[in-house]
Amino acid sequence: PPPPPPPSGQATIIVQQPSITCNVYQETFLTQLQTTITLSGAGPTSSAPSCTTVQGGVVLVVPYNSVPAVQQYYTAMVNSLMAFWVFSVQNSRPALPCGTNIVMQTSLGSISTPPITFTCAAVQGGQVQYDGTDGKPNLCCTPSP
Repeated sequence: PPPPPPPSGQATIIVQQPSITCNVYQETFLTQLQTTITLSGAGPTSSAPSCTTVQGGVVLVVPYNSVPAVQQYYTAMVNSLMAFWVFSVQNSRPALPCGTNIVMQTSLGSISTPPITFTCAAVQGGQVQYDGTDGKPNLCCTPSP
């Protein structure tokens, strides 16, 4: 019989903001995600990342065909690349409104990492700020009109 397929997994990024849809943001989100994939050093994805509009926002999926690759991508995103991704999206327009939550997690077969939430806050100076309460970065986003 053929060997079983390698274990696979995916990184999932949920952008929680009712005004955000793939129709408007997909090109920007996926283009900038591709940059984070390259910078993470986790290697190529098993297929193209995808964007799905759901109630209250969008779900972005970055699929890998090996568990170490998913873990490396997730670690890179949580440590620094999420801030880079948000900054890149903000410079592409349309920007993310304040109050946007970005939830990152991975699933490796039947095992999932606990979700980590980043919150878009109106912060001066374009730097990622830590609010000190939960240790999660407040990402600088554009004030809602």
